[in-house]
Amino acid sequence: MKKYNLLLIIFSLILFCGCSVQEKMNADLFLERLSYKSDDFDYESIDLIYNENDCVCFMKDKFSYDYVFDFCMNKNGDINKIGFACSETDKAGDFIKYIGDIISAYSPEENPDDIIHALTENGKMKKSYNCYETQWYYWSSFSDENGLYFSVTNKKLSEPITAEYSLKPNDKTAY
Repeated sequence: MKKYNLLLIIFSLILFCGCSVQEKMNADLFLERLSYKSDDFDYESIDLIYNENDCVCFMKDKFSYDYVFDFCMNKNGDINKIGFACSETDKAGDFIKYIGDIISAYSPEENPDDIIHALTENGKMKKSYNCYETQWYYWSSFSDENGLYFSVTNKKLSEPITAEYSLKPNDKTAY
């Protein structure tokens, strides 16, 4: 009996040592993870709208300001891109904090401070379009007088982008 208990313990240790954070997630799982990272959102106000491979989520923060999440999903229902937007440009400080929470919930192996530093300037969103790239993610932001926007794209779950050449092998060009 002791031999079986010892084998069971060893098997359990091996099994649990291989556990890691699940990369693939749907919108519901992402929102659940976000709720553990941030208590700044009103999770009772969530309104999810599914449409084929997209899901739009409307929610409010604790100050009753409106935010929109746009989840693009692959065929398996896994999120490969998250868009996050707000029309309240004077709430950039809160928006930046929420970006950190989104990064921690969606890609916990990434350093939110590095990404936020690349997309912001002196605690404010940089004007116009900005982007930052890590090994497995594309990060982007946009800010103008109409609103704030942030997105993250998972390279591992997204379709690879291939360049299409304009000249065919049989085309001839004049010199």
